[in-house]
Amino acid sequence: MSRKLDPEKQAAFIKAYEDLLNHMAADEVVLFADAVHPTHAVRPVGCRAPKDTPIAVAQTSGRQRLNIHGAIDRETGHTRMLEVETVDANSIIKLMIALLSLYPRKRVIHLFLDNARYHHAKLVQAWLARPGCRIKLHFIPTYSAHLDPIERLWGLMRRHITHNKCHETFKDFRDAIPTFLREEVPRHWRLYCDEVTDNFRIISPKDFRILTWRGIYDEASGYNEASGAPVARLRSVGHEDRFEVLYWSLWKERWVATGASGRTVLSIDDALRFIAQEDIFWVMT
Repeated sequence: MSRKLDPEKQAAFIKAYEDLLNHMAADEVVLFADAVHPTHAVRPVGCRAPKDTPIAVAQTSGRQRLNIHGAIDRETGHTRMLEVETVDANSIIKLMIALLSLYPRKRVIHLFLDNARYHHAKLVQAWLARPGCRIKLHFIPTYSAHLDPIERLWGLMRRHITHNKCHETFKDFRDAIPTFLREEVPRHWRLYCDEVTDNFRIISPKDFRILTWRGIYDEASGYNEASGAPVARLRSVGHEDRFEVLYWSLWKERWVATGASGRTVLSIDDALRFIAQEDIFWVMT
């Protein structure tokens, strides 16, 4: 969790969002959009089993990944998911074109986005400035992924597709992800809607433990600011924006891998979320 979280900006965003929903006309729609980069790899997570029962999860042989730029309508559960070569200004424009086709009768499409640089690109601004463009962008406060329901959709997707599940080939994995997002989510939206909630709350860094990062170049270590105890380490694996996540073992007195069946290698954003959410990084700090 970033110490740069601004409670006042969060409160202003929540108020504006609720005002929009309360005063929106029938020919308007609200969507949330984002990109996700699922990797063809099993993510071992906790499970229930009889005591002393050996637990193993089959592993994949490669680590190819998908790039998906997508959007969700929380009211209906309808999604539009594009598999793209690269997530950039061109891919968000392609997504917005697809959304215009999906909602041909809507006068205004309110599209909520995070503050990724490509969402603010001049190319995107020029495309939006076209006469008669029906899309209006709204930006979520920086460092506030908890105010973005589509982030919860990505978590839902991982729980159903990658947690303790092995897709033998990349083709199987490549089919499973879009099928879940495009078909399963809308079809079973009544079951999933509470997990992709817009019941927003304000989060202040003062209410949580703070992680201080120290390091240079390809390695950085995180420490609990209050106790000074080591918490996590991110180590570059030689690929752009890919880091191995390590935790400090009190027993071994050294940094060790977090994966139950091997290394945990994630993008920087996924790594920080992983550290914030997993108890192993915090219970002894």
